[in-house]
Amino acid sequence: MKKRKRLSGIAYKLQMTRWRQKAWRDNPTHMEAIRCRAIKNAAYNRKTKHIILIDVVSLWPKLMTPKEFKIQCLGIYPAELNVRSLVNRLTRHNLVAYDSSRALWVNRCNPEEDDSNATELPSSKSP
Repeated sequence: MKKRKRLSGIAYKLQMTRWRQKAWRDNPTHMEAIRCRAIKNAAYNRKTKHIILIDVVSLWPKLMTPKEFKIQCLGIYPAELNVRSLVNRLTRHNLVAYDSSRALWVNRCNPEEDDSNATELPSSKSP
């Protein structure tokens, strides 16, 4: 009996692609069920990570200098990665904002401390 040669790298990926294509041709309902489960799991993981991010950011001070803000970001984001990605995500989700008049970062997840100049986190209900 001949021993199978172990595939590595690109050859293995091509073999897996062929297997998946064959599975989609032979049993599309089963593959669709797998795809739907994967989508639900990905959505759940994304929402969970977002909630964890909100919990972490809510522990930060209400107002931070740019240097303090960068230190806080480096505390939750690996230093070898680009911190700008995290800053973009925080500002896109309205978790923090930069107040250029005061040259400070405003934490919008911290409801305990009231600052009259800081803006509130918008509610999901429209007026």
